[in-house]
Amino acid sequence: MWQPTAGMTWQIEPSGAVSDLTHPADVFDVDLYDTPVTTIKALKGNIKKTVSYFSAGREFWLDTKLPNVRSIATSRIKMAQDRGCDNLDPNNVDCYDNSNKLKPSPATVIDYMHYMAKEAHYRRLPICLKTAGSIFGDVPPIVEWHVNEQSPNITPDVKTKIFNASSAKGFSTVWKIMDLDT
Repeated sequence: MWQPTAGMTWQIEPSGAVSDLTHPADVFDVDLYDTPVTTIKALKGNIKKTVSYFSAGREFWLDTKLPNVRSIATSRIKMAQDRGCDNLDPNNVDCYDNSNKLKPSPATVIDYMHYMAKEAHYRRLPICLKTAGSIFGDVPPIVEWHVNEQSPNITPDVKTKIFNASSAKGFSTVWKIMDLDT
């Protein structure tokens, strides 16, 4: 199973519209639903790796223990496989760290990550843990890598300790806001 390595360059395209198929990035992180299959195939034809972004829990903070929620996660994983993506980027699993009526525990999210990893690995797809920094140390070896998107919840010291303590590869994403009108 392919997984990213240190030094790879990334292009994150969350809107579904890939602005430049020949952009000199090694990896394109694309939206599972809004990115056309033809775009994914074109990227792969340009020797680019594709990571499939999808929401894995934020639709009004789902109860990830419910069978129908897990079935939806499985269908999204299968959809990524069918579209030819190389890796999975399930977002919004950090529900324990946000205000919601369900009040899930970190253990609930760890269990859900185990479920999604099992489904992904069955389909020979690697999977990452994203935006759930306080459980980074608890999910390896079920995830191949993890990413932190410049979260105010994790200090640089904690992030370094977490990344160094885990067996999965860790990446930190810092969003740069660009003014396209200048």
